[in-house]
Amino acid sequence: LDVSYSHFDAKFRCTTGYQCVGIDPPLPEEAEDDGDLVQASFATRFSDILFINAFLGAARQEGFSNNELVSPVGGGSFDLYIAPQLGFGFGASYEALFDTAQIIDNHIRLTTVTGRIDYQFAQRWRLRGSAQHGWFSDGNQRNVLNWALSVRLPVRRPRLSITYFGRYLSYKDDDQQELASGYFAPTSFFSNLLTVGVGDNLFHRRFYYSVEVTGGIQEFNRL
Repeated sequence: LDVSYSHFDAKFRCTTGYQCVGIDPPLPEEAEDDGDLVQASFATRFSDILFINAFLGAARQEGFSNNELVSPVGGGSFDLYIAPQLGFGFGASYEALFDTAQIIDNHIRLTTVTGRIDYQFAQRWRLRGSAQHGWFSDGNQRNVLNWALSVRLPVRRPRLSITYFGRYLSYKDDDQQELASGYFAPTSFFSNLLTVGVGDNLFHRRFYYSVEVTGGIQEFNRL
């Protein structure tokens, strides 16, 4: 059981009145808000078959005009391996967000459900993927897809691996003029990453080294 506490301070430069409700003119003016998160996390496993994670806590978001919201947060997930090479999992969560000052001011929370799969094949290959749907407290929704394909090259030493990561996001509402909740919401977002890793043991396993090089591209668009 792990217990953690986090405090968040954020600032935002208001240029129009609708961006910072409760801030008196003249504009531009710098607005401040803050938040706190207390959370307990638990993780356990049953052999190499079932893995369970859960968290429970409370979040406080205080906006520009000292409007405060305290809400519970929590979630849980499991991963079940029906065979040594094949596993799947499911998770659900309800969280408060603290990424930007506007997110805190608008008391944005996010509810998610996630499904995932982990499949090892042809001895050296591994495919992992997940799909998530989320509901924001401002009425917006998003879909997230993540996938990774990795391979360990057939050499004894050093250990060499290559991994491709992909990520896709889409939002129901992407109009930034109307959506002033404080988060980036493109119509679609697509990213690609390629990682090459090298690692080995030295001096009869007294030392270990690992080096990774990652590069990628991303693109997004709005209607």
